[in-house]
Amino acid sequence: MNLRIGFNLVPYSTTGSEGGAGVFIHNLALACQKYQNKYECEFVLYVNKENEKIYHKKCKDLEICALSLPSNNKMLRKIQDQMLIYKLIKKKSVDILVCNYVMPYFLPIPCVVVIHDIVSFVFPKTVRLFTRFWHKIMIVQSLKKADGILTVSQFSAGEIKRVFPWFNRNIFICSEGVDYKLEEVSVDVYNLSIDGINTKLEPYKYVLAVGHMHSAKNVKTLIKSFHYIAEKRKDIKLAITGNTFGRWSDILNMIKEFRLEQQIVHLGYVSRKELCSLYKYAACYCMPSIYEGFGLPLIEAQYLKCPVVCSNCASLPEVAGEGALYFNPNDPKDVSEKLLEVITNQDLRKKLIEKGLRNQARYSWERLLEEIMCICKSIIQKGDPSFKLKQIEKKYQPTSKIE
Repeated sequence: MNLRIGFNLVPYSTTGSEGGAGVFIHNLALACQKYQNKYECEFVLYVNKENEKIYHKKCKDLEICALSLPSNNKMLRKIQDQMLIYKLIKKKSVDILVCNYVMPYFLPIPCVVVIHDIVSFVFPKTVRLFTRFWHKIMIVQSLKKADGILTVSQFSAGEIKRVFPWFNRNIFICSEGVDYKLEEVSVDVYNLSIDGINTKLEPYKYVLAVGHMHSAKNVKTLIKSFHYIAEKRKDIKLAITGNTFGRWSDILNMIKEFRLEQQIVHLGYVSRKELCSLYKYAACYCMPSIYEGFGLPLIEAQYLKCPVVCSNCASLPEVAGEGALYFNPNDPKDVSEKLLEVITNQDLRKKLIEKGLRNQARYSWERLLEEIMCICKSIIQKGDPSFKLKQIEKKYQPTSKIE
């Protein structure tokens, strides 16, 4: 009898607006649809009622069970998800459930929890008050109760062990992946209009930064670095995407202080189609973060042949590998020098693109699905998945030059 694995997508939309965790669970669902006939497992998606039609369309061959959440309030929805998910499991039973960050408290079956990062504990002011409170209770509870804990990098695994020294069980590392449909779309970045504003971004004359504007993303250091860049190259712009979380006024004051109004463009939330084009035509992609659990935009940029320049701390060197040029995220001048080096040195740019393509080939959503199936099977069979996980990792290592 095939193993039945359930995935809890109830707390998430299909847009990825919740950040990396939302993109992760959505692409995992799409991988279940794409590879379901390849493996001896059955997949069940538990979704919220608002997204039921979308998942019936995108994952038409999977079992889908929808939960209607009475409230539109995000805080209440998290609580309702906890209390009502067991009803879905009774309706469409599975052998094991996979969740992001927290597991339902009342759960009659084994559960695997993916903890992407513990930013709520390390940089508590970067997350909303309720999310901080929720994670501090429920992540601790999940670490105690879950049958398996997964995370997305060796760095995050080390952070979990550091912050929770009492946690003495294995933490399994699973990969993330790239949405390969990204390359199928393209728009004119110069005439790209977002919220009615024409960006007028000239191809290969802007640096792209993707991510929300909280302190761990280190956007202020990037803006300071553009003060040095503007002294040498006024034609280079900085295009920033992502939610401001109410911090734009502080950022805007800094932009005005350094007289960078003509160099910096804030695009806000952009669609995947728009993001694809922004990657493709950027001079380079920059991630100045001082804390990341993974850093999905790194491998998205590498896949789309956009040179990567990023911070040398947290998970970034682990994820970007040799396909990036690294800087000290606390030194704006070092950031500016590295960015200018990539912008002006075509040989370096070409090498970073080649190494980036090779590096991103290690990651795929199919690999993630294999890793999760392996861990779920080991929990049900009460075995150790370590050897099989190493085999899966070896299977996805690139063995030849990537074109």
